[in-house]
Amino acid sequence: MDILTAADLKHELTPQDYQTLTFTDDGIAARCLDRARMVVKGLILSTGNTYDEDDELCRMCVLKRGRVELYLFNGMHETADKEQSDLDLIIRTSYGPIITKNGSADESGPSVAVVKKPNGNVLDRHYGS
Repeated sequence: MDILTAADLKHELTPQDYQTLTFTDDGIAARCLDRARMVVKGLILSTGNTYDEDDELCRMCVLKRGRVELYLFNGMHETADKEQSDLDLIIRTSYGPIITKNGSADESGPSVAVVKKPNGNVLDRHYGS
């Protein structure tokens, strides 16, 4: 699959909403999508799974977080919080518990589906332990 672009994010919104949220500037959408990619990658890696933007579920998560970033950019914090809650639920139920900075897992319970088992300890791969 191709890398996600502003055009993909544009298709996730109505034309009116996209114009309003981006001020008709595709560069704003691209920057929000870049931030979304970083956030989702961190969330998925924290579950011990592999970030793979070729995976349809991962792409959906990045696009959902892209909308969150657009809402935050426009000061629409309540809407962004609702979208983020939906995203967190999708990640927890699909990938597993999200590990926080202090090393504890969220209290979401077991995952409903596992997308891909990690190769070794994810922390060892990223921090060289």
